[in-house]
Amino acid sequence: MSVSDALPAGGPMNIWIFNHYACLRHGSGLTSHAVMAQTLARDGHEVTIFPAAFAQAYAPAVEIEGRQKFVDQFEGDVRFRFVRTRAYGGSVGRMLNMLSYRRNVARCIKGFDRPDVIIGSLSHPHAVEAARQLSHRLGCRFVYEIRDIWPQSLIEMGGISRRHPIFWHFRALERLAFRHAHGVISVLPGIEKYAALHGVPPERVAYIPNGIDPELYPEPSQPPPIDSDKDERLVISCFTRFGSGNSMDTVIDAATLLQNDPNGRDILIRLVGDGPTRAGLEQRAADLGLDNVEFLDLVS
Repeated sequence: MSVSDALPAGGPMNIWIFNHYACLRHGSGLTSHAVMAQTLARDGHEVTIFPAAFAQAYAPAVEIEGRQKFVDQFEGDVRFRFVRTRAYGGSVGRMLNMLSYRRNVARCIKGFDRPDVIIGSLSHPHAVEAARQLSHRLGCRFVYEIRDIWPQSLIEMGGISRRHPIFWHFRALERLAFRHAHGVISVLPGIEKYAALHGVPPERVAYIPNGIDPELYPEPSQPPPIDSDKDERLVISCFTRFGSGNSMDTVIDAATLLQNDPNGRDILIRLVGDGPTRAGLEQRAADLGLDNVEFLDLVS
């Protein structure tokens, strides 16, 4: 199924995508909506993506000067309207950052024609709620996109319990999203079963998995010949985001086992990327004296 197939039938549409963490197609972050937007634009649709200008403490998106509410950037026919949000550090600050996105994105729509569809992406529930409220106000369709299942994902990662007030707050927002969505799309297989628990029939749910845009990558060159004088260890590379949901401590545990096993000493684990937990992982590897783990920076 294509992205266009998941949207309401008809001619070219004006589509808005609310995703707090979206970045440009050539960026090093959540590029999937930029690729989706380019595909939609090629099909004749007009697409605007609304990311946060300050998205994450370790990776601000763009600078907004003075009293500006937003900054526009274009990538081909796709407009990115970066919304002013509150800078933060720590969990409480991050929540305030999310709330500021929800409040401010509705203030950044002047000058646009009324959209036909607003896609609210579950990068966090307040982005979805902003899309739901604005679609109701403007009288357009609301599509609910699920990337992580909030609040269930927070429970699975051990972040909160079911007794925590934030659980019930997010659960209420989730129920509103399912109740009012004209359609549900998701990168998660089997999402139609979860949506059915909330009263959404399968014909209103579309599974659109993550993928890559081949246009972004050149043809691979042949690897250089092995130099027998250099390190010939087997290299296991992991290109990742160092975040709490990715369980990267498991990789450090595995490296420890390999270093202590005579049969595992010819293996090197190479970790490439960035994220909020990287510094702690590097420190832990150093404290354990691991010489079989290598950290490299993001690759463009």
